[in-house]
Amino acid sequence: MRLLSEVVEGFRVSVSAIRANKMRSSLATLGIVIGIVTVTLMGTAIEGLNRAFIKSISAIGSDVLYVQKFSWFGHEEWWKMRNRRDILLRDSRSLAKLVTMASAVSPWVEDFGAVEYENRSASSVQIVGCGAETATVSSLTVTSGRFLSAEEVDGGRPVCVLGADLAANFFPHEQAVGRKIRIKGNAYEVVGVLGKIGSFLGIVNFDNRVMIPITRY
Repeated sequence: MRLLSEVVEGFRVSVSAIRANKMRSSLATLGIVIGIVTVTLMGTAIEGLNRAFIKSISAIGSDVLYVQKFSWFGHEEWWKMRNRRDILLRDSRSLAKLVTMASAVSPWVEDFGAVEYENRSASSVQIVGCGAETATVSSLTVTSGRFLSAEEVDGGRPVCVLGADLAANFFPHEQAVGRKIRIKGNAYEVVGVLGKIGSFLGIVNFDNRVMIPITRY
């Protein structure tokens, strides 16, 4: 009974204090609410950034080792990287013979340029020169047609595979496979369309690309 009386008395004192200091009580409550909401929003934002980063990494391959002349990040002087020896196509082929534990090895070179189809055009499209094993290395899926074949790469054939966004923009109501497009003014036959990939950190859109044999590139 004594404990109950103390609890009731404490409650009465608290209510009296709140009534006597309405402004202070309101500000204190508002501060607590703002603090809780801020912490919750920050946690949600951080979780969203983590998911976006993981998704971006998976788009370029979380189990892929890239070997190239220039580093993605770093503080080394640019002229030192420029003076490094160029990586040639024969280097990739030699590496493919030596690296026996890799699922696949494929060369890759890229640039940006204009792509056209009839009266439609797109600028700043990622133009990728690659090998037939790129589909395995990058875990690419083909929703229509097929990927580049080893024979087409060896022969430097004028064929290409379109990214999902590029195909949707050029062929919204027709089949892309079998059509002829122009890449930097040269004609290429579309043999396949890739499934949606996404972007890397919101900077590079991997669906706005066209892939051609590296020997043709």
